[in-house]
Order: sequence, then structure tokens, then C-alpha cells
Amino acid sequence: ISIREAATAFKAEDFRAAAAHASRANELSPTEERALTILARAAHKTGDHRRALAAWQHLCSLKPASVEPWLQCTRYHMRFKEYSLVANTCNNLLRVEPDHKEGRQILAAVKPLIPKA
Repeated sequence: ISIREAATAFKAEDFRAAAAHASRANELSPTEERALTILARAAHKTGDHRRALAAWQHLCSLKPASVEPWLQCTRYHMRFKEYSLVANTCNNLLRVEPDHKEGRQILAAVKPLIPKA
């Protein structure tokens, strides 16, 4: 029932409630993709970007062949200036969709920012 409540709250733009319901649904069913997606989007809307990133990362592990979770993780790592992690998630994104325009642009932009080992 929490997933329905999460979706309803999200549609009503009550993002804090949506995140709370989605989090409960995720606790009950950790592989529920819809709950994680709502949680990620609602957390973003409330400014809880680390929580949003964690939800997208969980989705990456559940759906490694899906573009959106990798793209969202890439964007959050850019926001946090975690350039090595940007490159990692971006490379995974490009494995899924080799011609992804934004992914290629981001990867090209961060390569010079990654310290050489």
C-alpha cells in the first residue's frame, strides 16, 4: 500500500510524504523499482540529493542495463564534484547506450579533472 501512497503523494507534489512512503515500500520490498524511482525523485525535490543518489545507485544494481539510473548517478556525482565516480558511472552508461550524447559530453568534460595515478 505504501507504493500507492507514495505515487499519490508525488502526484500531489507532497514530496516529503512521497519519500517517506516510498522509503517504507522499499524497506518492505528492497527490489521494488517503482518505490526506488519515486524515492529518488522525491528526495531530489526535497533537496536530499545524497538520498536520491543512494536510491539511483540501488536501481543501478537492480537494472544494470537501464540508462536512467546510470545517467542520474552521473549527474549527482557531477553535482558533488566526484569526478572519478562520474567517469565510472558514465562508462557504465555508455556500455548500455554507446551513443548517449550527454554521457559522451560529460565523460569528455571530466577526464581532464581526474587526477592521474
